[in-house]
Order: sequence, then C-alpha cells, then structure tokens
Amino acid sequence: MRVSRGGLWTKLGRLFGAKRVLVGDDTFDERIYVASADGDLVRAALIPEIRERILAVFEKGARGAFIVDGGKVVYKETGSFACKRIVDVFPMATEVVCDLCEIAEVCG
Repeated sequence: MRVSRGGLWTKLGRLFGAKRVLVGDDTFDERIYVASADGDLVRAALIPEIRERILAVFEKGARGAFIVDGGKVVYKETGSFACKRIVDVFPMATEVVCDLCEIAEVCG
C-alpha cells in the first residue's frame, strides 16, 4: 500500500496501471491517493481516526508517502531535518507510521 497526496505523479501512476483505492470518504478520497492491490483490506483498515491523522499530516505540509510493504512501514520524503517543514511534519508522520504498523501486524 502507498498513501500520498494526490497530484501530477499520482495521475501519471494511474496512466501506468497503479491501482487506486477509494475508501468512500469524499474528503479523504479527494486529497489523498491510496494505491494497493487489496482495496477491500485498505477500506477496512483505514478507519476514520487513521484517515484523519493522514489528512492532518498532509495538511501540515507533508510531501512524501507512507509505504506499507512486506510487513515494513516507512514514510519517505526528500529533504533533511534542516528544513523546518519536515521537522514540523515528522512527529505527526511518526504517529501515522505507528498506526500503519499496527494495521500491518494485524493484516500481515
């Protein structure tokens, strides 16, 4: 599963066959791009509280992506801690990583 802001790169990904998952929450689906081979699992796992935290991270300025793969969860973003925006986003992103780790453990 990959969770990121919607944008040009996500549109290009769809052109090349990325499987977008809509969770049924209009606000979330408009702003956030979720790609996964198992849409039913994603819709069940991304409960409202987790969707709210994900939205908050991207509204705070996150530009990266949360990736769940093979039992590992990472948040990837280009930059360094010299960037105030990244420093401000990191604590919130860490909470989302922990949420997604719990999901990965249950589902994996």
